[in-house]
Amino acid sequence: MPTQEVPRVGVIVPVYNVAEYLRPCVESILAQTHSNLEVILVDDGSTDASGEMCDRFAEHDRRVRVIHRPNGGLSAARNSGIDAANSPFLLCVDGDDVVSHDHVARLVAAFESPGVDVAVADFVAVDPTPDYPSVGRTSGEATELLDRETALTRLFHQRGVTNSAWAKLYRAELFDGIRYPEGALYEDLPVTYRIFGRANLVALTHDATYFYIQRPTSITAQKQIHRRMDAIRFASEAIAAVAPLGERVVSAARARAFMESVFYISELPSFAAASAVAPEVVSPLREYRREVLLDARNRMDARGFALAAFAGPKAVRALGLLRVRLSQMTRQKLQKEPR
Repeated sequence: MPTQEVPRVGVIVPVYNVAEYLRPCVESILAQTHSNLEVILVDDGSTDASGEMCDRFAEHDRRVRVIHRPNGGLSAARNSGIDAANSPFLLCVDGDDVVSHDHVARLVAAFESPGVDVAVADFVAVDPTPDYPSVGRTSGEATELLDRETALTRLFHQRGVTNSAWAKLYRAELFDGIRYPEGALYEDLPVTYRIFGRANLVALTHDATYFYIQRPTSITAQKQIHRRMDAIRFASEAIAAVAPLGERVVSAARARAFMESVFYISELPSFAAASAVAPEVVSPLREYRREVLLDARNRMDARGFALAAFAGPKAVRALGLLRVRLSQMTRQKLQKEPR
């Protein structure tokens, strides 16, 4: 993409009962140094003031469009935004998150390398605060250009790439025939790997320009353990879907299916519940634990869970509790560092 072009970027923001968080979110988008934006706020049947706030943003900035729709969930809202967008590039931002003012510009810059179809930013998980950073955290590392197979293995191995729809800039054409599954949680999982499977190159930046707000009432914060089965199903389906791409990618997909079972067991309310999990949860643990343990391409924490899996679901849950605590401590330490 020639550097003199200033491409239009469609920013899709699903909005549902986030009145307390919506202003900093939208203001961070409208303050982008990349000004050629199409901002689509999708009010998914909000019952608080979110819908009215969306309309006020549209009244004051011509780049903003608002879609009011009956409540259908996050996937339905994202899909409505994708359907309505009229831009060659798409970006997703959740309505309760914040982006740095150069978030779009840094991602767009990655497309200057020929063949790039997706650009990925790093993110920082933060607690709600009255004041969010306007600039991201610069890593100093060069952007990596990943071919299709490498991008997928990194995605499945969770090595610097998450399944999240947000913090990624996509060529809009990649979504032709692909939409987020409605009525399911963990809806990003079956879409992101399919998008990567269409990309020639994925540009992986290492600058944290997306701020993921950890609020206690968010969908992911609420413990809906029974809905975790969606993720286990999606991960299992991915194994067959990527089979044409070769054993390296398939092995990584099996590792992800293993980890989805780990995540399920880690969130169980008790050790007693861990001893009575359904066969479809235990099966990936038993089937893939040896492969995950012996494959050095897997992360050390995944290999640790694989070792624990030989002792059974209770050991997996115990290690999962420890992992969560260590993650919380790391996040608290990062938030205390000077900006």
